[in-house]
Amino acid sequence: MDFTSSKRKRVQALTSGAETQPSPGSSLNTAQSIARVLREQILSGELAPNARVTQRDLAVQFGRSPMPARDAVKILLAEGLVVQEGSKTIVVTPVTLEGFVETMDLRGVLEPHALQLSIPNLSPADFERARAALALSGASDAPREMVENHWAFHRTLSAGAAPPRL
Repeated sequence: MDFTSSKRKRVQALTSGAETQPSPGSSLNTAQSIARVLREQILSGELAPNARVTQRDLAVQFGRSPMPARDAVKILLAEGLVVQEGSKTIVVTPVTLEGFVETMDLRGVLEPHALQLSIPNLSPADFERARAALALSGASDAPREMVENHWAFHRTLSAGAAPPRL
């Protein structure tokens, strides 16, 4: 197997979700690969809220040097999935009822504005994707799938808003 086909297979495995850990010879961005695995562990509950992890632990877990582990932590910090505790320790962001209520209150204020900006910029195909996502919203009893379907609907409708954070 030549280098190109080997690389293509690794990319396909990563994008299909079949790989749970970056492969030692991966030419993909190692920090992004580590962040992807950790993100899945956090979102699935495998890494619970308030779990503490050091960058050294991550480097050992993934068989990498500390630098890609540090860069993966930066990615997750920017996404709000972890918070920094000390210089080398991260904590999975705690989930509180107060934080959830605050987030929902903010969304209640921002989403109508985002829709006003977005809807004029959406195509008929965008609306069809939103309808398809909405149809899927009640099609599963699996909590993770329900959330993914819910967010697919909201992301589709707000995709036309110029400020991407809206």
